[in-house]
Amino acid sequence: MTIPITGQPPVPSLSEPDTFNTKALNLFTWQTGSMLDQFNNVDPNDFFDIPALTAAAAQSQTKNAIINGAFDVWQRGDTTSVHLGFGADRWQNRFSGGTSEQGRISIGGSVTLGSNEISNYLYQIVTGQSGSNDHSMIAQNMENVRTFAGKTVTVLGWTRLVSGSGSNIAVGFQQSFGTGGSSDNISITSVTVPLVAGWAPFAATINIPSVAGKTIATDGTDLLRLQFWISAGSSFNARTNSLGIQSPSVGLWGIHILQGTHGVEACDNYIAPRVVDELPRCQRYGYAFVPKGAPAFKLVGIAHGQNSTNTLNVSLSTVMRAAPSMEYGGEYRLYNIGGPAGNTTTLTLTDPNPNTVSISAVAGTFVNNAAMTFKTNTADCFIFLDAEL
Repeated sequence: MTIPITGQPPVPSLSEPDTFNTKALNLFTWQTGSMLDQFNNVDPNDFFDIPALTAAAAQSQTKNAIINGAFDVWQRGDTTSVHLGFGADRWQNRFSGGTSEQGRISIGGSVTLGSNEISNYLYQIVTGQSGSNDHSMIAQNMENVRTFAGKTVTVLGWTRLVSGSGSNIAVGFQQSFGTGGSSDNISITSVTVPLVAGWAPFAATINIPSVAGKTIATDGTDLLRLQFWISAGSSFNARTNSLGIQSPSVGLWGIHILQGTHGVEACDNYIAPRVVDELPRCQRYGYAFVPKGAPAFKLVGIAHGQNSTNTLNVSLSTVMRAAPSMEYGGEYRLYNIGGPAGNTTTLTLTDPNPNTVSISAVAGTFVNNAAMTFKTNTADCFIFLDAEL
């Protein structure tokens, strides 16, 4: 928009005292009147793409309700498919009947989605389902059932049919009120998203019910679950828009949520989060203290012995959602230079807290309070702390 500039009144001069006040008033009126009205009528979209900037700001990935939507963090390992449980951090493989596997596919060439060049994506492959209760979904549990309650949201991202047979997926939500909360979970009817052979953006707009009048758990176990249904028997028709039994391999990438109603063009504003920002968000729920694939003889820490028990005290760099449980594997070696040593495949999590845990091992007989070096003894060791919903 071009701003019309009207003529400026004469500037008052002290050498003309008879006209000074009049000219000053005219100049003031011109500055605060005519020009102010003109500037107030300027359309900011003539200077900036305000809708795009607003959408981009709303998609700040360190604030998005979805964590690890670009599937870059795989603390549990990214080379082995999981049949049930978590593959990519925060993303569950949930299924019943047949086989449903989730894993990571690395891209050898260059694939650009929106303004992002991607290097990997999540896939889920389903086979052998046939019963009315059989189903397969990819899901993320978001803390707090109040999340988006009473609001309209749009789930956005990209999907593709990698292989197999399937024409659609169904995108929906479920509200769960947690331990001691309202007993009935609320399943929200899904939106159907077509599957095509190549990557395609999608936008699924869904109304999230209010939680007014519901009893919500006080222990932090309430949640809002985002669900991508890949296959679903007839028992789930009302929740999945009658998706039906399918046998596809589905790829997902760039999953995020915006409040309000948006079209697929909003995907163009998505900027994949940096791993350095997403990793701490993932570690609130799962923490690979000793990552899978750690080499043999890697230092885990310094434990202190009492009789035959050695305890390693760990301060976590990220405060976890709750006191974690522990999964582990492999053989560990404890030793004191010039003193005793021993190997063990048995670890015990003691005194777990959201920000500190203690890990005890029994290996040999040691002097009370002796400092023991705690290392991996084989290449298959891992220690994973789990505080998922």
